[in-house]
Amino acid sequence: MITQKVGAADNGADALFDNQAGATFRKSAAAATTSISNAFNNSGTVEVLTGTLNLSSDGTHTGSFNASSAATLQFGGGTHNL
Repeated sequence: MITQKVGAADNGADALFDNQAGATFRKSAAAATTSISNAFNNSGTVEVLTGTLNLSSDGTHTGSFNASSAATLQFGGGTHNL
């Protein structure tokens, strides 16, 4: 997984989270909502075990998404290319 700043100023506005092939991004803490507000690309695996994972910005996804029966995966904003 790689995070990178691609903007001129380091204010996080142009940040990118890239979950690469072979990597797993797992949301497992608390039943609350975890929101990722920067672009999130997934070519690996995203697992939501409890609570809600909200992807609220853009993303390109060629990997897999798995959510347990006690969890929610939410595409809460932006454009997501699946």
